Amino acid sequence: MTMLKQNKTIILASASPRRKILLKSMGIKFKAIPADVKENLSSSKLSPSRLAVNLALKKANYIFKKNKNSKKIKNSIIIGADTIIVLGKKILGKPKNKKDAFRILSLLSGKKHLVITGLALIDTGSSKFISGFAKSTVWFKILSPQIINEYIKTSEPADKAGAYALQGKGRLLISKISGPEDNIIGLPREKLKNMLSKFIN
Repeated sequence: MTMLKQNKTIILASASPRRKILLKSMGIKFKAIPADVKENLSSSKLSPSRLAVNLALKKANYIFKKNKNSKKIKNSIIIGADTIIVLGKKILGKPKNKKDAFRILSLLSGKKHLVITGLALIDTGSSKFISGFAKSTVWFKILSPQIINEYIKTSEPADKAGAYALQGKGRLLISKISGPEDNIIGLPREKLKNMLSKFIN
């Protein structure tokens, strides 16, 4: 992955340690400012890809509006990202607790699901924005209740869409992946690089 020439401050509208690591691996200097946006997945009539993009834009816009008159975001590009899991026609979010994690992992067991990460970039100087998304497909092994419970004991499922972490022990639950792995972790770097190049080169 070629490096981008950076002429603007990059702001990641996220507190996710996984997204921070992935963005840092791109050789990009950035500031992370968490966006306080509630992710309402159940009542949306949007398509999964549009929902992911919409949530990403809400996060970026939250930081933009909250700091509009602040030097903190002057001449910056704000990156919003949101990752969702789609199983058939169901959208699976983060587990509410251990019982919910068991439910989600039981649903994923032995099946394939789609992982979509929506991206939204706002140029604070011009107020222009662009958006896009990346998709990956993940096949899960058949998981026994014992395996699911053992995995939940690792605490990895907490705060993860789909209740698993590909970059951790969750990889052991997976039999096959199609598409970018970093998208599953939460930040599709190649897609993001292409989008950033429209603003910062």
